[in-house]
Amino acid sequence: MTFWPRPEKPQSLKYSATPLNLTIGGSTPPLLFRVSIIQLVAPLASKRRHISSLNPRFDPSFFAFKNCGGRFPVLPSIIMKIKVLSDIMEANDHLAAVNRERFRKAGVLALNLMSAPGAGKTTLLERTAEALAGELKLGVVEGDIATSRDAERLAPFNIPIVQINTGSECHLDANMVYGAIRDFPVETLDILIIENVGNLVCPAEFIVGEHHKVMILSVTEGDDKPLKYPLMFHESSLMLLNKIDLIPYTDFNKEAARRNALQVSPELKIIDISCRTGEGLDKWFEWLRIERKKASE
Repeated sequence: MTFWPRPEKPQSLKYSATPLNLTIGGSTPPLLFRVSIIQLVAPLASKRRHISSLNPRFDPSFFAFKNCGGRFPVLPSIIMKIKVLSDIMEANDHLAAVNRERFRKAGVLALNLMSAPGAGKTTLLERTAEALAGELKLGVVEGDIATSRDAERLAPFNIPIVQINTGSECHLDANMVYGAIRDFPVETLDILIIENVGNLVCPAEFIVGEHHKVMILSVTEGDDKPLKYPLMFHESSLMLLNKIDLIPYTDFNKEAARRNALQVSPELKIIDISCRTGEGLDKWFEWLRIERKKASE
């Protein structure tokens, strides 16, 4: 864990998942799988949540049977593994609560910033750090599969940054954030923004202790993304529609994007922005001021 008030070259926290040997019983010979525990959690948790939301009577213990299309009987060892995965999700939520309590005591607003790769998360942080300098103290947890390039881009703004490199994992979880902020000066901040790994699926599954999930949709991704990746939009409090300066050069339908997003999450707040031209960023900054005041009360 490394903290530097005036970083020159950010260092990285390396997280690698512990391999597990899982034996699925009832087969001859037993099937042995060597997997990463985090890689196993995300897809299984996602499918359980989505199926449960569609069918309130769905029993997660029968997920293995459902996932196989009903072709194989539910084996006790498979059910046990699903229970283990459920416990892992509960452990994540417990650590998220620990993180959240620390944020609450510090009076700091914690945001989980999510988007697809290239949507503009780091550019948004650059604009935010520049605009709020001298007004609000900003800190950043940078999550990437590899490299510290995003942290290096933010270094000139003289804000505390810590880099998490997940290796092959497509999201941050509460344990990663807990380790990253252990020696981080959270108590000196007004706002902590956790920039998640660029992905429209897995980051939405894991809470890390944030007050809000904020997601960025860029016009270059298409206006159908809220319907194709509904959980990301459903879990977010705010959607920033970025790169609106490019709308004249695309077939992106802004009204359709808003309609699709609100269909998934009727309470979702939407702000149109362009990090390149600065259009709409004042509304984003004002939202930050309001939410920071709520967090500090």
